[in-house]
Amino acid sequence: MDHFPEFPTDHNKPNHLGYWVGEEVDYCEKTLSFTRPLRDNYKDFINYNLNPLGNFKITDYTKAGITDLLLPNLHKLATMNDVDEQTARRVGDQIETAKAVFIKVVVKRDSFTKENEFKRLNSSFGFLAEEGFACLVLPVYSAEELVDKIARFKKSETELASKLFAWGEGEAATFLMKSCRLNTDLWNGLFLSTADQYVSPPSSSNLPWVFFEISETQKFEEDRLSIIYEWIKSARLKKNIFAKRFSGLVKFTESERLAKGVPSIFISYLINAEKFMNEMGDQPNRIGESILLTDDTNYAIEEDIVKRPFDLKNIEKNIDEISSSDDFEPTLVKPNFDCEIVREYREMNAGNPKLLQVSNRDIILKLGLKFEQMGENVLEQIRLKDPLFFRYYNSLLAIEESPLN
Repeated sequence: MDHFPEFPTDHNKPNHLGYWVGEEVDYCEKTLSFTRPLRDNYKDFINYNLNPLGNFKITDYTKAGITDLLLPNLHKLATMNDVDEQTARRVGDQIETAKAVFIKVVVKRDSFTKENEFKRLNSSFGFLAEEGFACLVLPVYSAEELVDKIARFKKSETELASKLFAWGEGEAATFLMKSCRLNTDLWNGLFLSTADQYVSPPSSSNLPWVFFEISETQKFEEDRLSIIYEWIKSARLKKNIFAKRFSGLVKFTESERLAKGVPSIFISYLINAEKFMNEMGDQPNRIGESILLTDDTNYAIEEDIVKRPFDLKNIEKNIDEISSSDDFEPTLVKPNFDCEIVREYREMNAGNPKLLQVSNRDIILKLGLKFEQMGENVLEQIRLKDPLFFRYYNSLLAIEESPLN
């Protein structure tokens, strides 16, 4: 982890934060450069799709006080745990689910606030639904009302509301920051655009991932930047390599922002953040849990489930050949693919008993593939941090494709 490039918050807090925020914006652009193709696809969808919501279902969850939730037509087969939590009657029943729920929080002005915002975001919501996300516009009068509604939603819909991301603009962004001070366990990620008032983060280390959007004129507002600096620095206090790199970002408002919809960089960040949270440990309870069903009833096994057998004998033979090479330190070799990064991954997810069913070999392949997707030079940085992981990954990758990908 120490071999990763320095973060702009790694240095002492500067006297003039305008220089710091410029470094943060550059860092954000470089870090998310790999998402450019996804952003282009999103813009094409916005511009050319005449029926963005397609056949997606919109439903209410009255017990939680949630109405007009757009669902992605994604289901899973219920497990015994779902039956115990009373979200299903029998094992094997179909349960409505989503990769995550994206919530646009708005300040309730009148009875048309929600309807107007939903229309404005139709295309963005349609794109996210195709990616497996549920979407919601949630009007509230205060941060306290927001916390109450989200807490009820999470309590009554444990499967659907297991992973929540929210976006707020202006006063709604302030509500979201205040909600973290009232309850640190509500959100997985927040998108905060030009907040009316900036509120310091809670002292808890369990902050959601945060992505700030500010206007270029705000780089001269030291008081506001000081609070943003606190959020970013606190959000980066993660042990997970990926989380530390991506959990706190800042961008300037896009000069040619789409008139309708969520900013494209927010969309690409959301999709990738959910994927990596699920696959790299922030949501370990989903590992190997159940089978997902698309709406056309084609079966799609979750990525964490092994899809086909592998030949362990061939893998061990390959590792033996590597360990006999001149530049390899035999004292580091262990027969079960043990290495520093794998140990860190298991330690961070020690509370998940299902992880015991996943081999070190599969963890190496899964993490290695994700490191490659994280952008330029990341795998090289991993090589410097843990040479044994790097050797294992390259040898396993040469044998066969990952059974987890």
